[in-house]
Amino acid sequence: MGAGKRQYMSAIFAHTDEQFETAAKVLHDVKQSKTRVSTQVEMATNFYEGEFYHQKWLLQRKADWFGRLDMMNPRDLIEGEASSRLNAYVAGYLSHDEMREHARAWVKAGVASQEVYERVSFYL
Repeated sequence: MGAGKRQYMSAIFAHTDEQFETAAKVLHDVKQSKTRVSTQVEMATNFYEGEFYHQKWLLQRKADWFGRLDMMNPRDLIEGEASSRLNAYVAGYLSHDEMREHARAWVKAGVASQEVYERVSFYL
C-alpha cells in the first residue's frame, strides 16, 4: 500500500494464502461490476483495537436510542451482537424489517427482553 492514510481504509485481511487468493478473486469480480471500489486485500498482521471513541461511531451518535434501551454504559455501544446489528442498521446496511427480525430473535433466544424489543421497535 502507498503512503496514504490507513486508519479508515476498507480492507480484507487474509490469514492464509487460500483466503488471500479467494478474496482477491472475489474483489476482482466485484470491481468489474462496480464503478468505484477502494477495498484492498492484504495479509493479516498484528491487530490493534482502535480507541474506544472510534468504535461504532455512527451508533454513538444515536444516544437517545441507548437511553431508551437503558444502555448507558459506553461499552454497551461497542460490544456484542446487538450493538453490531444496530450499527449496521444506522449505517443503512439493514432494512427496518431485517432489524426487527434480529430484535425478535434476541427475544426468542432470551438475549433481550420483550421490553427491549419494544424499545428498539419504537425507532424502526
